Amino acid sequence: MADYLERVREGTGTNCYFLVGHCAIRSAVMGFDDRPANQEEVQAMVRLVEEALDQGAHGLSFGLEYPPSRCTNLHELAALASAVGRRNAFLGCHLRNRDEHYEQAVDEILRACRDTTVTLQLSHLMAKPGHAPGAAERVLDQVDRARRAGLDVAADMIPFDTGPGFATAFLPPWALEGGPRATLKRLADPELRQRIHDDNDRYWRFASTGAWDRVTLAYSTAHPEWIGWSLDVLGERLGTDPYDVLLRLFEDEGEGMGRVTVNGRLFSEQHVRDCMTHPLFTIGSDGWRGIRDGGPGEVAHHPNCWGWTPRVLGHYVRDHRVLSLEEAIAKMTGRPAERLGLARRGLVRTSFAADLVVFDPERIATDSSYETPAREPRGISAVYVNGQLAVADGQITGVLAGRVL
Repeated sequence: MADYLERVREGTGTNCYFLVGHCAIRSAVMGFDDRPANQEEVQAMVRLVEEALDQGAHGLSFGLEYPPSRCTNLHELAALASAVGRRNAFLGCHLRNRDEHYEQAVDEILRACRDTTVTLQLSHLMAKPGHAPGAAERVLDQVDRARRAGLDVAADMIPFDTGPGFATAFLPPWALEGGPRATLKRLADPELRQRIHDDNDRYWRFASTGAWDRVTLAYSTAHPEWIGWSLDVLGERLGTDPYDVLLRLFEDEGEGMGRVTVNGRLFSEQHVRDCMTHPLFTIGSDGWRGIRDGGPGEVAHHPNCWGWTPRVLGHYVRDHRVLSLEEAIAKMTGRPAERLGLARRGLVRTSFAADLVVFDPERIATDSSYETPAREPRGISAVYVNGQLAVADGQITGVLAGRVL
């Protein structure tokens, strides 16, 4: 973590607040083994988390739906949550499940954190297809009871009905043991490949029932020409099963198969609005962007990367009046800053850091789409980062005024 933060401090356009990732911690200790950690391994993970916190991380993030974190049991969760709690630090959690076992997944992380002093954030706590009737309402009751019992817990959501994901999450845990090279060897074995093909009831479970029209390819270096196509259409074009399209993507991507991302139509529009207006939720992004290694062009896999704030302020505030302008801005700035414990940030106030976005509420909008997500927003004229002009007249100035907070 110290090395990473030192690299970021060499120049960053935005302010950065870092957590250490549990997937990185767990794989450093025990690789991608599909099993619970033993006591010695749990203690090794605790030491690595404590080291990262000593070196500048503000907390820990769990990605329990993704390998290798999805093999974690309650004992490991509780031990790591306790380590974070001893520092009164931040704990972000992408739940293990938000469809069939949605309520159990929420109960699991609440139990792990129950006797700690962590600030627990339930990442994009939105119910996926396949959850039991009424589960979304019962989950909010679960969280409310935990809050009344003293746990500092809240949630966030994305302003889209479609969410991004890592394609390798569709693979069975045993197929990922030993890392990408071992997975590729299994895919090259006809018998093991068929076993992988048949063992696909996980992650976005609606896909295993044949609803591959809801899944589109978001990013692949091996097949950029397929980006934006749904898996069912790709299957028809290639004359194969949609799941076999994913397996081919992994093979063609090689040891970089973890780069393959997909977008899934996961939520109803009403559910998005219900979460957006609920007091428990702040609004955020769930994406990343950057410059493609070895070539020109932006890496972006979802409108989350470029267009989420214009979507909130244009689509939901101006066009549909789901939120007031003030409430929407608070859910994206002041309240997240308060939850993260950031002093003198997130509000326009004397002595606070001048992190300011100047926009026209009548013009702000986004052209970012799932097929072409790397589109600059409209209606934003200036951005100040720590008081320095980072965007002028809609153009990036190149000033790197960001800091590691």
